[in-house]
Amino acid sequence: MKSRIDRITLKQQMYIEIIGELESKHGHAHVSEIARLLDVSKPSVVQMLERLKEASLIKRVHKDILLTAAGRRIAGELDDRQTVLHEFMVAVLGMDARQASEEACQLEHIVSPAFLAGLRHLNARPTGNG
Repeated sequence: MKSRIDRITLKQQMYIEIIGELESKHGHAHVSEIARLLDVSKPSVVQMLERLKEASLIKRVHKDILLTAAGRRIAGELDDRQTVLHEFMVAVLGMDARQASEEACQLEHIVSPAFLAGLRHLNARPTGNG
């Protein structure tokens, strides 16, 4: 069975990720901040927020935009995916941390749970450098 994250679009994942980051920093997100960070128009943000609200992934309290519990779970899973990918790229592939962050940010949206499990296993193995 597909996880919830696999049933939403890449664009929806990006919005959830940005809302989660803003919520962590400021306690909430606003349309103008989301539009600026994603480089999209405010009307585009409002349309996407309606879809996310219909999917019970966000709630709006006046101008504040907040993730629901389901939205937070998806944001957490995206963050976990990015962390696993980043650790693998730096520790195993020897990539520069900044480049690894950029690559992980792109890949986190498309990797399967089985692929991530394999990376977790490889990340946990001793590297022999110590």
